[in-house]
Amino acid sequence: MVPCLVLSFIFILFYTQDAATALFANSDKDLMKNISLIAVLEGENETSVVVRGDGEIPAHMTQTIEFPPRIIIDIFCETPSFETITRAVSSSILKSIRVGHHPKAVRLVLDVNGADIPNFSSIKKSSELIIT
Repeated sequence: MVPCLVLSFIFILFYTQDAATALFANSDKDLMKNISLIAVLEGENETSVVVRGDGEIPAHMTQTIEFPPRIIIDIFCETPSFETITRAVSSSILKSIRVGHHPKAVRLVLDVNGADIPNFSSIKKSSELIIT
């Protein structure tokens, strides 16, 4: 009876590994390859930056630099190379947004108005990344 249990366990292990490999292989196709929209939304008490991709937003990382004050968001994805884009922003908190291509990442730089970096958070929702 023990050999039968071991054989069943091995079959389930291989079947599960193959299914997981297929699942992860297919999920790469759905990840963002290009940014389709960057919008700045000015609210009464906050400014939000919405980044929309052509697929699910992959892992990202945020960091800040004190001088000059800016918020940096790296979105880890493979994208075609492109020239850095800079746009002025009409916001009480932000001066401009820069978008650049780096190996294995797209980098957004939010140049902050004033001397202090405001508290912020980033939330990933499927094909959108919202920085508030």
